[in-house]
Amino acid sequence: MKKYRLLAQAQIDGALREVGYEFFLAHGQLGPLTAERLSHDRIDVAHDSNRILGKHKDVPLYEEVK
Repeated sequence: MKKYRLLAQAQIDGALREVGYEFFLAHGQLGPLTAERLSHDRIDVAHDSNRILGKHKDVPLYEEVK
């Protein structure tokens, strides 16, 4: 298990933790993330006004402690 530090306020282990809180994650386990918008939703008027969802990227709210 590796040790990580929060870069933003997040909920971990059922409690709201502050910036700087250190925690462990098992191999392959994800910690708190936020979504960064890469493109906006749009309407495809050429095809029955279908909604085309925008693209997002997950950004971790933590860094590894070395």
